[in-house]
Amino acid sequence: MSTIIKKRILHHENLDSTNSHLNELGLRQLYDAESKSFSYLIWDKETEEAVLIDPVRNQVSRDVIVCTNLKLIYAINTHVHEDRISGTVSLKKKLKGLKSVISKASGADADEYIEDGDEIHFGKRHIVAIATPGHTSGCMSFLLDDGKAVITGDTLPLGGVGCDIVQECGGSVWSLCDSIFHKLFHLPDGCVVLPGHDNGTGTHSTIEKVRSALIALCGDTMEDFVDFMNSQASTQGTVPPKKNICIASNKKDGLEPFYVRYLRDKVIQHNPSQQDTNASQTPPHKINHNLSTPTIIDGGLFCLNVPSPLDSTKAKVTISYTESNVTTAPMPSLVLLYSLLFLESLAFTPTYDTHRHCQRSTPLCSSIGELCGIQYDEPLFRPPAEWRSLIIQVTVGCSWNKCTFCEMYQDKTFRARPIEDIISELDRVVNLGGAQYVRDVFLADGDAMTLPTGVLENILDAVRERLPRVRRISSYCLPRNIRGKSIKSLSKLRSKGLSLVYVGCESGDDTVLAAVKKGETYETSLDALRKLEEAGIKRSVMILIGLGGKAYTMQHALRSAALCSEARPEYLSLLTVSFPRGKDRFEGGYSNMTNASSFDELSIKESLEEMKVFLSAVDISRDGKTIFRSDHASNYLLLKGRLGRDKNKILAQLESVLNGEDDTKIRPEWLRGL
Repeated sequence: MSTIIKKRILHHENLDSTNSHLNELGLRQLYDAESKSFSYLIWDKETEEAVLIDPVRNQVSRDVIVCTNLKLIYAINTHVHEDRISGTVSLKKKLKGLKSVISKASGADADEYIEDGDEIHFGKRHIVAIATPGHTSGCMSFLLDDGKAVITGDTLPLGGVGCDIVQECGGSVWSLCDSIFHKLFHLPDGCVVLPGHDNGTGTHSTIEKVRSALIALCGDTMEDFVDFMNSQASTQGTVPPKKNICIASNKKDGLEPFYVRYLRDKVIQHNPSQQDTNASQTPPHKINHNLSTPTIIDGGLFCLNVPSPLDSTKAKVTISYTESNVTTAPMPSLVLLYSLLFLESLAFTPTYDTHRHCQRSTPLCSSIGELCGIQYDEPLFRPPAEWRSLIIQVTVGCSWNKCTFCEMYQDKTFRARPIEDIISELDRVVNLGGAQYVRDVFLADGDAMTLPTGVLENILDAVRERLPRVRRISSYCLPRNIRGKSIKSLSKLRSKGLSLVYVGCESGDDTVLAAVKKGETYETSLDALRKLEEAGIKRSVMILIGLGGKAYTMQHALRSAALCSEARPEYLSLLTVSFPRGKDRFEGGYSNMTNASSFDELSIKESLEEMKVFLSAVDISRDGKTIFRSDHASNYLLLKGRLGRDKNKILAQLESVLNGEDDTKIRPEWLRGL
């Protein structure tokens, strides 16, 4: 592991010696080769609390590894970058409690804002913010608490090479001149200068050396510097290829606009006809032979060649946008979105690409809503089958939120959203002309069914009144949500359009359910499923493979199969337990069990064996109509069919993989998700 970490961190040939020197300051310089930019990790050796300055989205995985033994408190941006996307949003999704920081003058989104002279404390250390506008209006430099080093971002490049002005972010030559001559050059001569970019002049220097180099380059007065900068403006290098996208994203704390994420993640940016010699290293799910590469043109244009599914012709589509109309996109964009969603369903292959729209969590699960300007309380989750649905967030979080295996809503406090806000979002969709295109609606978050029946009726009425062509309204559901509702109440909800609920039963074994703090039993789950059936609401039951570990694998599989056999749901899905944040919280429930001192996770083969036991034992007659799927991103193997009619075929496919006859179908670990 140490070798891998070293290779991922030390891309720059001079970083070994640089970090050897900086380590004495409790500071580490990290490098991103694509943008030729530096990030800086600073930590308190005693408390192990740390801050990361200018993280890059492309290096988030590396940064998480680097911070393994540290508690990262703040991810700080020196300014709104024009040449790469900040990693703050991505890091916050991976590191609980992390907050993003940027200057108030930047006008960008963040959790905390700073101004000139503010101190950012971590452990027993701190850094001092120095407002150094010029490159942009919101640029900040950061002086270490001992005054021995200053991180200057893009304000003070080494050797005076690389200064530029970003007018889109309020940049000013005179402001840059003032920041350099009246602020940074007043620091001690021996203060180490740590730049934002590698411009070919080294990884660090001192105030004295940088001052001397700049004077030698352009003169010793501010007027000389301004004249030099103005003369350089007409001969500056090429504009960063994704400048507008980077600026728009970084003003949103590193969150790319929806249209960028959609074209990058759904219409894969890879052209098979232009594969280089390293093409074999490209992950299989990144190659799409049916959709050509979208061209992103700086200035706000996307050009996309979309092959028609009906013939060999191509239809060229151009989407234009400006920052002011992103949330009020015209109706043709919504039509295009649906067209792309449809083409995606035709083009993606089942081995790898289906995985991309089978995740329970994805930034694109809210794509239709985002296109219409709906602001979600993220992270947002939805079942794989709801990939085309309009997501309406009627609650935030989960009303139970105690299950040790579930990390979906750990960072949210449960609350019901005001009906006025929900109606306002529906009206927004209607006003943009979306009523005739929306067919499916999913009510988020974790268990919308916990709402009182009257409130749910009002929501369903509002949906059907405004979106008359909706054919299905669905929601997540806990068995406990149903206990307080009568069959009559549930039937009323069905009559108003609620036709499907996704019930997280997870297991049919009471011992396992108690260990994971599910708050349910075999009987309570069965009772809820029967009430839903009697009310005419279809049920999609979810069972978690591996939930019982090695000690309870057999009883978990058999009792879960018994529950499903008795309930006979219309849909049945298997997921596999995963631990994005580690197993400590999950293992706590098992530490008190008499038969297992701790949770012992199943291997891939053992998970598939448990799946086989479950499928062999489950007996759902339903005339072969129960639809079965293991298409969730957490699973190692994709299986699908109708139980009864296709059960033997499904088991044969599973058996061939277990016997090693077709193990290429096993999803690699790097492709799995929550």
